[in-house]
Amino acid sequence: SYYPLLDDFNKIKTGVCTSIRLKKILTKNLPEPYTNCRNLVESPTDLYVKMKEMGYLYTQKVCSHFCRQFYIVEKCKCFSLLVTNSWPGQKMCFNSNETLCSYDVYMNVTANFELYCKEKCPIECDYFAYE
Repeated sequence: SYYPLLDDFNKIKTGVCTSIRLKKILTKNLPEPYTNCRNLVESPTDLYVKMKEMGYLYTQKVCSHFCRQFYIVEKCKCFSLLVTNSWPGQKMCFNSNETLCSYDVYMNVTANFELYCKEKCPIECDYFAYE
């Protein structure tokens, strides 16, 4: 049988049947004081709960996008499509004032990520990766 290598994926054409191999890797870190991770099931953050309500799996990387959006919604009263594709109960930032507001908030939160998002988006203790 054929054992596909990652180098072979650039040869897959659209419109044809093929098979690929993925490896799912679970990493489990011990919580404090051993690492900086946080058991979010036992001690959830507001953004963790929001992500779960919207059907997303938590990762710190995805949470960082939600954190930016959280502050955009709070300040601009709309959500930015540049960050997430929706935000329950909010309209999309559409006019020039809303777009400028969302950009300014995004840049400010990004520049001051530690201040705004570090506590809201801790490192997850358990996470999956794919190879």
